[in-house]
Amino acid sequence: MIPRRVFVWVDVAIMAASYFAAYRLLPHLQANIGFWPRLVQWAAPTLLEQLTPALGLIQPISQLLWALLVIIPAAMAVLGASGTYTDLTRQSRTRICMVGVWSIFAGIAVASLVIYVFHMQDLKWSRLFLATFGALAAFGLTAYRLALRRYLGWRLSMGHYARNVVLVGHPASVDWIADLVELNARRGEYPILGYLDPDAASTVSPTPRGITRLGSVFGLDSLLVQRPIHDVIVVQPLANAEWVGRVVDACDAAGVTLRIIPDCCDVRHRASLSLSRERDPLNLPAVLLSPVKWDAEELFAKRVMDLAVASFLLVLLWPVFLVLAMLVKLSSRGPVFYRWHVIGRNGKPFVGFKFRTMVHNADELKAGLAQHNEMTGPVFKMSGDPRITRIGRWLRKYSLDELPQLYSVLKGDMSLVGPRPAYRAELERYEFWQVRKLSIRPGITCLWQIRGRNEISDFNQWVAMDLEYIDTWSLWLDLRILLRTAWAVLAGTGK
Repeated sequence: MIPRRVFVWVDVAIMAASYFAAYRLLPHLQANIGFWPRLVQWAAPTLLEQLTPALGLIQPISQLLWALLVIIPAAMAVLGASGTYTDLTRQSRTRICMVGVWSIFAGIAVASLVIYVFHMQDLKWSRLFLATFGALAAFGLTAYRLALRRYLGWRLSMGHYARNVVLVGHPASVDWIADLVELNARRGEYPILGYLDPDAASTVSPTPRGITRLGSVFGLDSLLVQRPIHDVIVVQPLANAEWVGRVVDACDAAGVTLRIIPDCCDVRHRASLSLSRERDPLNLPAVLLSPVKWDAEELFAKRVMDLAVASFLLVLLWPVFLVLAMLVKLSSRGPVFYRWHVIGRNGKPFVGFKFRTMVHNADELKAGLAQHNEMTGPVFKMSGDPRITRIGRWLRKYSLDELPQLYSVLKGDMSLVGPRPAYRAELERYEFWQVRKLSIRPGITCLWQIRGRNEISDFNQWVAMDLEYIDTWSLWLDLRILLRTAWAVLAGTGK
């Protein structure tokens, strides 16, 4: 979602632009309604003097800037107090429109009050100017919010913001927590995959409510590897809950949000007591343990940088794409692009694309080359791989085969900088501590790309650098990695 600070700056820009636009439009508006002052002067000359402030010219814009500096803070105060900077998809269209109009009205009212209190009699304050500014600003504040609300609602309905949930607890407790989740969450926002039973010997499946049993709590480690899970909710009994510590450790290692709810906190049938958790959208009576999150504004800036750079490169390099596609097609039998079926953030699978650098049946030949693997761990790397084509070896040398991944960056499956995504077969062989590299969006390049690249043969060292990137991330680090990657590409250090 969009950070609050971005909303604030957009609102300020819209109000400032509306103020200057209204000033520029005023002469044209006056010219179009000039007939009415002449009519009034003929019918009632004394009335014209009263209408002059509404239609007459105002002072130079430089003398009116103070009013803008009064209007903006007043309008922002109303916008903030009305909760318009919270999740737009949870706000009605009527509420968004009313708040937008009311905030501008409040700003103009405060500016008018300042004029009255300080007796600014010499100020020529055109009411036509105020009406034009108010209409433009109110329209701008509401229009972009409504458009953004529609876009975010569409993405929500398509499942882009869905957070898969696994419940942990005895079947009876799981049922009432599932009721609360569905009561507080929007449709499709927190789908429940199933539940884990603390009793390994239990054979109850599913719960009375129909929630699927996924096994015992001792299988959580492997489940976090095999399935895309974002939240774990534990219903903790008041006694004999040694297994909760195991769940905490597993969620901590995988970077998954954990909520721990005492079994006695069933609040569904309370008459007057209710829950008040402003920061937790599920509003559960839980101890909330959440992974350390990157700064929302910096994360938004990272996404904007991804979109800007990827779009620029795709537009700039499209002739290169055509030439490379023809070289790949003419040099060997098979498709131009290799469809890259990999696992991304939080275990979500996606299909990426690369220029094909191997023979068309390379995956079938891989098993016969397993004994030549130079990497320790689940990944495969081999010097002089016979499956690589002559053009493919050149493409890899300058990392040109990676260019189609810019499309995955535009889609949001990948980032410019981040840990490399994993194949499903590789992921199943990960040690559990290595899974945390999937807690963020994967990237085209990362620290390992600029620290040895082809010289790294230990997968544990590779993952350690990915985790170092996650723990020390900043926009400045991304820029440094991109610049050093560009130099590595130009130097042709790829294999």
